[in-house]
Amino acid sequence: MRFAAATTTFLLTPAALAFPSPWRSGNPIAERATAQDREVTDRYLFDTALSDFLDKSRAKDPATLDWTNDGCSLSPDKPAGFDFLSGCIRHDFGYRNYKAQGRFTLSAKKKIDDQFQKDKAAVYAAVVRSGTFGAGPGKRGEGEETPRTLEEAVAECNKALEGARREGLLLGPEYDCTPPVLVD
Repeated sequence: MRFAAATTTFLLTPAALAFPSPWRSGNPIAERATAQDREVTDRYLFDTALSDFLDKSRAKDPATLDWTNDGCSLSPDKPAGFDFLSGCIRHDFGYRNYKAQGRFTLSAKKKIDDQFQKDKAAVYAAVVRSGTFGAGPGKRGEGEETPRTLEEAVAECNKALEGARREGLLLGPEYDCTPPVLVD
């Protein structure tokens, strides 16, 4: 009888270890995450234009990924007129899917956070290039000009952010108007 139990254990242990087990990683979703889900997550995070990513997000394509988000959490979505909500949505997508796929490490967190900074920099650069910073309804008086140089835009942006901080609209220094360094 002892021999039969030992033989059964010896023969079945490798077979049991070969099948995915939610107890092995502690995360059943991570166990089910396919290589394709991981590849799509990375492509959408790091190699897809933000506008194309938002199309995928609205369509929840593919449905196997976590598309939930909470916007910009503790910060406003549009500090001083800069619409960072789309970057926040992609940032949430990265965190949630990397965690669900069991690959949220310090280096992965840094890579996702760096992409968020690039997304914010792209929004900032587009607004400054367009000359529309602060040009919305009620923002400028009749005859006031939009900033002509990057330095003027940065100074105006810093003034707007400081006002938003004084009014309690921004909780921390995570937003500033330092011109982004865009690296290709």
